[in-house]
Amino acid sequence: PFVAKDLITTVAGLLHTKDDGDAAQTKATTVRILIVDDNSMNQRVAKAIVEKAGFEAVVLDNGQLAVDFVANNHCDMILMDCQMPVLDGFEATRVIREMQSLGRLGRGCRTPLPIVAVTANAMEGDREKCVAAGMDDYVTKPIKAKVVLEAIEAQLKKRHTKSRI
Repeated sequence: PFVAKDLITTVAGLLHTKDDGDAAQTKATTVRILIVDDNSMNQRVAKAIVEKAGFEAVVLDNGQLAVDFVANNHCDMILMDCQMPVLDGFEATRVIREMQSLGRLGRGCRTPLPIVAVTANAMEGDREKCVAAGMDDYVTKPIKAKVVLEAIEAQLKKRHTKSRI
């Protein structure tokens, strides 16, 4: 178990960058997390969790809106529902991964862009289906703050480590 304040401190520490070569000075960057879900209650819960942890949250109703958003805007991570109208989370993730491979994500998007499935699907094989679609992790509903924050922390830490190698 962890305390939200400790998570915020840890993630903020991972996101600090050197300023003008002076190692003593650091500058925090804002982490923007895209929440893509067609259920208004799930949107409110996820947004509250993300914002309480100190991140910026952008909420969208379907996968097509997510694709359009990442084509034109800064994004550091996506929490993606799988079952949505217009464009579901699996297809939206495939499109975003293709855009990423072609260098067509919006300016300032984290690359590779972490995508975490947040889904009610909890049957055997569902995790594999999410990974096959290009998602990095899998969290089941109902949304639990601790689980979602652990997934966010793991993906941000993983991406930070890879970018330093």
